[in-house]
Amino acid sequence: MNATTDLIVIGDSYGKGINCETNTTKDGWTQILGVPDANNFAIPGSTSLQWATDNDGGLTSAVARARDKTVVVSLGGNDAINDAHDDDGGEAITPEEVFQNLKNIDFVIKRMIGVAKRVVVFEYPDPYCGIRPYVHHSVLFMDGGIRTIAWFSGCKTLMLQTILNRFDCFNGLDIHPNKKGHEIIALTLTALISQLEDDKPVHEALGEAMHARDLLAVKGEPKQVIVMRKDLHMRRGKQIAQGSHASMKVIFDMGSFDRGYPHHGNDEYFVILDMPAPMIEWLKGRFTKICVYVNSEEELIAVFQKAKDAGLPTALITDAGLTEFKGVPTRTCCAIGPANAEDVNKITGELPLL
Repeated sequence: MNATTDLIVIGDSYGKGINCETNTTKDGWTQILGVPDANNFAIPGSTSLQWATDNDGGLTSAVARARDKTVVVSLGGNDAINDAHDDDGGEAITPEEVFQNLKNIDFVIKRMIGVAKRVVVFEYPDPYCGIRPYVHHSVLFMDGGIRTIAWFSGCKTLMLQTILNRFDCFNGLDIHPNKKGHEIIALTLTALISQLEDDKPVHEALGEAMHARDLLAVKGEPKQVIVMRKDLHMRRGKQIAQGSHASMKVIFDMGSFDRGYPHHGNDEYFVILDMPAPMIEWLKGRFTKICVYVNSEEELIAVFQKAKDAGLPTALITDAGLTEFKGVPTRTCCAIGPANAEDVNKITGELPLL
């Protein structure tokens, strides 16, 4: 696909490529792909009704330029979120609202199908990752309808809920993806359209595109290394407990415990884990973990600081001394990663196995 000449975009701010980190199109997927302004008709904040009624002539202008080109349609997200935030008690979008919005989207898609080479329709992610239940349910309802319309119209959908790694691609506060999320959209959309041109089944094309997405961020199988102090002569059970503390702490240190919202009015709160892609792949995989040792507190601190300076996720454990060490708080171990194996090896590759 030659994005600078073959891609036409219509719809809302997702189509525009707004980045939550800058609130502009800088590092957005449209900028990454080099979509020229003349081909991007998307209007941030626009709804399906505005497009279906050809507000300001946007649909007519887009149709005029779309002949024999690939068109990306991004509509329905504002409808879902606006209807979930209305003044009728904050309920999720109603079936009547979904039906009307889908009629509008269907009309827009059919206008594009008449002239375009192909049409790809965005399904939306939940930008709040389940924290706001009404928005979550509204997005799911709209996505189901969009998927059905696309299927009957012979269009393909790009399932943003599937390809965007939730907390890794959003800040939990804004509806738009961050730079990482836009890089994934750009990569996956490019791969999908390229493979569709080769007449591959859509599930195969999406699978290969998602695999390409993962390769973008992960270099080698991610792993975690536990670095234990051998000079303390801890009992084996104590070593296991300390290593477990370190392994868990490095994960939960990625989280924010005060950004959650009350869930359905009870006392439960969400913890947002803003994890890099290698950590997510580690959690989805085999939990590759290796234990090595050092012979002093000084060595432990040096390894920990080296990993920290390299930007790797790491956690240092200080035991309270309640069962060993005669009541003296003692640094026992640290965890480095989960992270890309080659990055972790630069820190711990020369340390002996425990």
